[in-house]
Amino acid sequence: MTLAIRQLRPDDAGGYRDIRLEALKAHPEAYGASYEGVADRPESYFADSIGKLDIFGAFIGERQVGLAAFVRNEGRKQEHIGHLIQMYVRPEARGSGFGLRLVEHVIAHATPLVEQLLLGVATENAPAIRLYEKAGFEVYGTEPRALRVGGRYIDEYLMVRFLEGTRKEE
Repeated sequence: MTLAIRQLRPDDAGGYRDIRLEALKAHPEAYGASYEGVADRPESYFADSIGKLDIFGAFIGERQVGLAAFVRNEGRKQEHIGHLIQMYVRPEARGSGFGLRLVEHVIAHATPLVEQLLLGVATENAPAIRLYEKAGFEVYGTEPRALRVGGRYIDEYLMVRFLEGTRKEE
């Protein structure tokens, strides 16, 4: 299987909507957004998101099998910080190394833009934690009760990867 990773464009909104909703429905404990909160949103909402975030898709042929997004903090005092968000790999592509390649792609994209990349991951999600550690992220804290899903609280590890970027002061 040949994997291609590229930044999504507004005309990818339909595919982005499909994989994002799949992720939210299959793993509500992994995301701050909820399936119910975005399922009824029009395709234009997803096209707008593509315009606001740097969203990357992992593709095998025409089928999108992975998703990850990058967002940079705003404001002079926090613009050196970015976040890896919306990470998801479809079940048929898990265990193939595609998830790591997708995370590494986001890291490469973020490196000239920010000095550190942050993420949150459920403390019970051992496969994701291993993936992020393999990509050079380290746990720096735990957010207790970060999410509440179906009456159950989910703690999250807060992870950081310091980047050796070429970011210039503006």
